[in-house]
Amino acid sequence: MTDVVIPQTVLTYLLKTNTFIHRRLLQFIDDKEKRFYQFLNEFHSETCAERTSLTTEEQFTIDQTINVARFYHRHLEGISGSRKLTITLLTNEANNYPQTDDIDIKSVESYAQEHFGSKNPEIFDLLPTSDRTGIPTTTVPFQPHLSPNEITKLISQNRIVRGYVRMNRYNKYEAQIVSQSLPVSVIVYGQANLNRAIDGDYVAIHLNDRTQWKAVSNRLIPRESPVEITDIEPPPTNLNEQAITDLHPTGQVVGIVRREERSFPGSLIIPPNLKKSSRTQHFMFRPIAPTIPLIAVSVTDPSMYLGKRVSVVIDGWGESEAVPHGHISQVIGDMGVIEIEQESVLQEYQVPHEAFTAPQLDCVPDTDGLDWMREKMEKAGSAMDVDDGDVDEDDDVRWNLTDRPICSVDPVGCRDIDDTIHAAFIFNDSQSELPSLPAPYETHPFIAASSILSQSTLFEFSQDEEAYLELGVHIADVAHFVKQNSALDVEAALRGTTTYLVGKRYDMLPKKLTEELCSLRSNELHCSFSVLWKVDLKTLEIVDAKFNKSVILSCASLTYEAAQTVLDQLEREPIPLNRPQIVRNVTDVLGKATDVTTRTASSLVLCRDAARRLKKGRFDAGALSLSSPQLHFELDAVSHDPVSVEAHAMVEANSMIEEFMLLANIWVARRIYSVFPSFALLRRHPPPPAMGMKWLEDVFETVGLPFDGSSNKALNASLDRASTSKQFTDLFFPTMLKMTATRSMSLALYFASGDLEYSDFIHFGLATPIYTHFTSPIRRYSDLVVHRMLAASLNMDGDSPSPVSIEKGTGMEYDQQSVAAVCANLNRRYKNAKDAGRADAQMNTLRMIWKMQNENKTEMDTNDGKVDTRRMKAYISKVYQNGVVVYIPQFACDVPVLMEDGTDEKTSFKQKVHSFDSRKQKIVCVDLKTKKSKQLTIFQPIFVSIHVSQDTAGYSMDADFLFE
Repeated sequence: MTDVVIPQTVLTYLLKTNTFIHRRLLQFIDDKEKRFYQFLNEFHSETCAERTSLTTEEQFTIDQTINVARFYHRHLEGISGSRKLTITLLTNEANNYPQTDDIDIKSVESYAQEHFGSKNPEIFDLLPTSDRTGIPTTTVPFQPHLSPNEITKLISQNRIVRGYVRMNRYNKYEAQIVSQSLPVSVIVYGQANLNRAIDGDYVAIHLNDRTQWKAVSNRLIPRESPVEITDIEPPPTNLNEQAITDLHPTGQVVGIVRREERSFPGSLIIPPNLKKSSRTQHFMFRPIAPTIPLIAVSVTDPSMYLGKRVSVVIDGWGESEAVPHGHISQVIGDMGVIEIEQESVLQEYQVPHEAFTAPQLDCVPDTDGLDWMREKMEKAGSAMDVDDGDVDEDDDVRWNLTDRPICSVDPVGCRDIDDTIHAAFIFNDSQSELPSLPAPYETHPFIAASSILSQSTLFEFSQDEEAYLELGVHIADVAHFVKQNSALDVEAALRGTTTYLVGKRYDMLPKKLTEELCSLRSNELHCSFSVLWKVDLKTLEIVDAKFNKSVILSCASLTYEAAQTVLDQLEREPIPLNRPQIVRNVTDVLGKATDVTTRTASSLVLCRDAARRLKKGRFDAGALSLSSPQLHFELDAVSHDPVSVEAHAMVEANSMIEEFMLLANIWVARRIYSVFPSFALLRRHPPPPAMGMKWLEDVFETVGLPFDGSSNKALNASLDRASTSKQFTDLFFPTMLKMTATRSMSLALYFASGDLEYSDFIHFGLATPIYTHFTSPIRRYSDLVVHRMLAASLNMDGDSPSPVSIEKGTGMEYDQQSVAAVCANLNRRYKNAKDAGRADAQMNTLRMIWKMQNENKTEMDTNDGKVDTRRMKAYISKVYQNGVVVYIPQFACDVPVLMEDGTDEKTSFKQKVHSFDSRKQKIVCVDLKTKKSKQLTIFQPIFVSIHVSQDTAGYSMDADFLFE
């Protein structure tokens, strides 16, 4: 199909309702061979339509689209001569359009039937269908949904509220509705009360009377369970204040306010030995997301989809239909192929990952503009001899920091290096002798090797000041290459972040930027944005800070392990001053052997010691020590399949980098907010919700530990006391407790400063009143925006911005509304990218175990020895009335362990529940074979046998409790 016109009104509507189709249409428009065209109808005098307050979004789109079709009819009729041209308007809402003689209005289905039906009958699998024959029906119809006008009226009367549906991953019949109108979430039980709402829907709900409030379900009900339980925990007859704290409001969904029109990846459930039929048939589609229901899909030839991953779009859900119905939007590929499974993960979490278009790539410059400096460097012999002052580059004035002992520390294989650090003593050359150094450096003479003479100082020496300590963070100057509102900037804003899967990276920006121009690789000149701090040597406190664009020359690109090796070696043995290389053959981020100079090593020691002081200061102020374990995979060099996996080990070098990045983010946040108080892009971490803190308090009470959650400092003290408690001998107990605390927290969010009061800016976890993201502009769009704001705040000419730059910025244009819109997209993209990374890590873990078991292997090698999947150590993370959920540290995943409690139809249980205490998180179970009983409580270490299976939903893990 060619010569297709897409009205601007339609694209605008799709941007609000279906970003997937919106992006696909934009790709068609960019592809000149497809001959798809965008028409800016809202800015054309003959096609624009007036919209009144009574005009709905749908009617406005219809009016505008009709105007475009009629305009093209008149326009082409006048130039076509005797040739008759037909204008066809394609829409799935053909019945809502007025019929006219000059415009042929057709549904997409009827158009396909007319032009492609006889040759390609399978094309109808990709279209919505009006045929509902074969869709399972309900015995009792669902209640009709309220109309938009009815919803608006009832909301104004405070009779209903709106909120987002969040399905329970362990109970397919329970959802929580999160509403800004209520301080707690609303519980909805059962399919009838959910009334056709699915995970992620924005719905209207009617609240029940307080006597019908209930606690969150304590039952495990997997997706495959045929039993529907609508009344799981009846409320107590006498409600007292203590009981009410455990209860949630309950309600029923009365309308779908908004459902994002998106595609769901998964597979069709096609029975084996299915007889061929000449008619279309409905089959159940199982999404890979366990929170999405089965979907009825009509197909012409089911054999085409055997063993395939496909994407399905939901078209509707009738009142008498047991499941929603939809159509196939894309055939992704063969199940079990790692690339196809990862593509499915990306689609599930709506991660934009298409190849960059030619117009976007055209925005990438060929050079960084530092060639002139490289030429001078070659003639002078070193970069630091090029210029003793600032570097003039275009209209900006950059600091020349090529004399600083700068280095980067990153994970193995990192190619997008966007942050570097340094530390050095700056001596006052008016002193005849080197000054004495503060403890502990007076016993380490090699530290003097990092000294820099005063002509390089960027801070003033106070009277009689002999020296000071300079700390520096230097971040890739991505804003220098990506101009605001360029085609590349628009795409980066949409993507929001780089997404990391196992063995793959889906960049926010093209690789020429991420791995070449912007990546701060060692022994290369690069443009950066620097933050420097002056530390008083008597008090070891920061007394001043400066921000500016700069040119740097990194001395080394080390891995965390290599940096730790350097620090550990210097801790063990003194180093003579005249030794140029003090640590040989450590590995850089690309796995190459490198030598670390005395100058670089001394900088690392100073950075490490400064980080220790910074970390202590943060925790003294109330910062939380939380835990969210990450996995490290070893991949096969040929197939790229995982061959081993284990929890990622952290060393002090990780903490060192973290402290420097946090310091830079805090100081930059202060700066941009002081200049742009109404629209600075900031990041906040709200205090935990009341129910989260209540759950954490109950956990502490269950394990017999004191709890104080009145502030972040009090909470961290409770965690510290628990971690050092002698009543728990298992070394993993503190980690389990911190993981539980992490899961009780609120999500951190980006926001525009003008949208909230200053008191609401707080970052609860970091214990800082103001915070932002500045240190990763290669992989986070938030940081790129902050770079532009910081540059505008400096005006690149001095310390005080001009009135113009305060209003619009130097090279940037933001206001409160635009920053708020950017933040809304970033919050969604950032969460989706994190969720996609976790889902992919779990998929790869299960895939690896599944392949092992298919090869009759049960053991794998790790750094801690062999691990046997038939007997794995696990920890109970949650207790239910019909089982437990266990956390397996080796694979960093939670697995439910189901037990018989008299209400399930499953007959293969190995244990039966004897008693259950929700408050104390305790269950007593009986082994059905030996008849022995055992008490299980939260955090208790146990052993489980695990088994991984593969079906149309993907890989899934089952665990059996070993009754030892």
